[in-house]
Amino acid sequence: MPAGPLESLEARYEAVRTRVAQSLKAAGRDPASLRIMAVTKGHDRERVDELRRMGLTLFGENRVQEARAKFPDAVREGLNLHLIGHLQTNKVKSALEIFQVIQSLDSIRLAETMVARAAGRTVSVMVEVNAGREPQKYGVWPEAVPAFLDSLGKVSAVRVIGLMAVVPYVSDTRAYMEETAAVWRKERSVGRPWAPLDDLSMGSSNDFEEAIGHGSTLIRLGSVLVGERPGYPG
Repeated sequence: MPAGPLESLEARYEAVRTRVAQSLKAAGRDPASLRIMAVTKGHDRERVDELRRMGLTLFGENRVQEARAKFPDAVREGLNLHLIGHLQTNKVKSALEIFQVIQSLDSIRLAETMVARAAGRTVSVMVEVNAGREPQKYGVWPEAVPAFLDSLGKVSAVRVIGLMAVVPYVSDTRAYMEETAAVWRKERSVGRPWAPLDDLSMGSSNDFEEAIGHGSTLIRLGSVLVGERPGYPG
């Protein structure tokens, strides 16, 4: 269904904020421990500007080319833009020019390509975790995360700021979230200098309240906040 009039965004945002506040309270969490990302894939710049006027500065996009057209200079505009979709190695250079964080790191080869294209600067990434171990999806399986992080320590100029969970699109995601959160907490305690793992990016439109209860520090909201677009569920 169409995204609807821009006027509906404020109502959407207020409804989301109310639900977030209730979930944080139920979990006994500090409101400052969570950030809301607006996932704007499939939406035009007009909708992005309306979200900005409401105070949102954290945005997620799935495709490099779409983001480049929509966010020509995110840093200058005071925005924090993250890539949350799969990144092909031939698009790394373009991605590093526009995104502040790549949330979808899922291979050592991709990390090495990032460093080679980064012109000496440190690249901020999250490791994509395939929480449901779905073979058709990208991401590192939960049990492989520790070894993957150790391997990343051999790749200079990569800073792993968190884990990004890709959870199956099912009615009950609790078990997947619980396992991913447990991996995140355990790996944070290891104390790798290149991997502080400050963030757990987990939770989308259909399960963000559950994610908050499991400790997510960043929820990625598309349809519930920004509105639905054809071909872009959640």
